[in-house]
Amino acid sequence: MILSPKQQVIAAVNQWVDECSLPPDGQLPSENYIADTVNVARGTVRSGLEQLIQEGVLVKRGRKLFVVKNSAASPSPLLRRTIVMIGVPDPDEALRVRNTGYLAAVQAGAISAAAQAGMPSLYLDFSRLTVADVKDICRNRPAGVLFFHSSLIPGDFPRMLEIFRSNGIPMVSSEDNAHFASIDRVESDQFGGAKLLTEELIRRGRKRILIFLRSDRPEPWVAKRIGGYRAAMKEAGLVLPKEPEVAPFIEEYGIWTREAYHRQVRFFAGCLLEYFDGSGEEPDTILARTDWDVPVIAGALRLLKREPGKDVWLAGYDNKYSSCRWNEFEPATPVLTVGKRNSVRGRKMVERLLERIADPRPAEPVCRLEESILIDPANQTNKEGAE
Repeated sequence: MILSPKQQVIAAVNQWVDECSLPPDGQLPSENYIADTVNVARGTVRSGLEQLIQEGVLVKRGRKLFVVKNSAASPSPLLRRTIVMIGVPDPDEALRVRNTGYLAAVQAGAISAAAQAGMPSLYLDFSRLTVADVKDICRNRPAGVLFFHSSLIPGDFPRMLEIFRSNGIPMVSSEDNAHFASIDRVESDQFGGAKLLTEELIRRGRKRILIFLRSDRPEPWVAKRIGGYRAAMKEAGLVLPKEPEVAPFIEEYGIWTREAYHRQVRFFAGCLLEYFDGSGEEPDTILARTDWDVPVIAGALRLLKREPGKDVWLAGYDNKYSSCRWNEFEPATPVLTVGKRNSVRGRKMVERLLERIADPRPAEPVCRLEESILIDPANQTNKEGAE
């Protein structure tokens, strides 16, 4: 992790406080001394010290700065060897941990890897953390921090991430997005997974493959998934169907009623009508956003007088079809789905964090991709298992 000059100032002062070379209520050295020690400009020192005042580490008395009395508490020996894991708990976590298609499996893999490395782990619900909590965590100097599915994390996240960074805490994220560009990431290869799936369908004779996603969705994985699909189609010399005018995201997951299912089916049928109105070549395959969309798309096809699995193949994603309770209303299953090996990804996050802990010297952040695998739900070939 590379620190900016300002972050180097903040990290140096925090280290002096933590090591008690700056005692509680002790006066801070001059700006010139800090600038020479850290090898930065005086203006940079002044900016870093202003942030430490805002964070409650330093206090100004007249024209001089002092360490606040409660800032030099000895770091916890337990926390120094603990990996802090931050995310948003899933209400169905017990179910999801057992299926490696769910995001909770990333945490499960990370907890397992930390235990194998002989390191305690502490899981924290980000929605309940405050800036003061994050400062307190940093004062206790954990070994490192892992962030899980940051797209779900609410609140003042950039500010909290900056506090961890300025304290020199090693960090790894499970997602690659703008927030995490400055730290290491280990994410699922969404581009590669979609390309692998599309290539296999083409190998099986499919030619008019429609991905039921719109490229203007803001989620970073959407562009990657569409990119992999388009790359496979282009390499095969196949024509891309026009992008859907509307490609809905289901909002009623968890409301597993027949009424909710049929509402979604009717909505999806309206969105798919432009492809099945008899005016041109129809798709022979639809790539669903996730396995849970498959029974809804199948029901929509039936409303449009098409037989799923015969007239139109359906392919899923995430390897979690068996846990969709809407499949009791629709027997069609995906011909193929993609397993993201989420528990393996969690273990690799810990591996990368341990590398950073062992060698904390500044280095360019890296993004490592976990390969996806194809799964046949009917035969459960290449089944991931509870890794």
